[in-house]
Amino acid sequence: MTLVEKRTQIGQWLLEGDGQALWDLLCGLRGPDTPSEREDMDYTQRTRAYTGRRERKYKTAEVIREKAFFGQVGGGARHHDADHIILPPASEWDHFDTHMQRAADVLGLKVVMAQAPAGRVQIKLEGEEPKKTKQKQEATHWVFPCGTLTPKPEQQVVSCTPFPFDDEDNDDE
Repeated sequence: MTLVEKRTQIGQWLLEGDGQALWDLLCGLRGPDTPSEREDMDYTQRTRAYTGRRERKYKTAEVIREKAFFGQVGGGARHHDADHIILPPASEWDHFDTHMQRAADVLGLKVVMAQAPAGRVQIKLEGEEPKKTKQKQEATHWVFPCGTLTPKPEQQVVSCTPFPFDDEDNDDE
């Protein structure tokens, strides 16, 4: 069977009753785009982004790949066996996490939600005044919600000081 014939067959399967489940499974084979290494990053920033993306992939897409076609994985893609995937709390999901959850449901995998304590942190960027932002701590690194901290590529985080969450402290909003 040629690749065109295989693609045609898959297209037909997508139109059948469980076509949406097949689509969800296929979408779950791909890894996350973020955090993503960019050419304007220095070595440390690229390494941090690569490590973050690899961690996300290990907790999710690698398990989906292993289960999707019963251990058959193409192109040397990384994969490993587990009975669950790990996603952030649902309030922090992005498009990728939604695809992972749907693929896990198709395969009967458990979806484990990582618990991250809410809190705030004071950030000091090179050449700027400290900023307070909502954050979470995951393992040994700080993870900032999109848009709350956007350092320029040439800036470095000078300090990162955690302090207790206070609902009445709204000076960063």
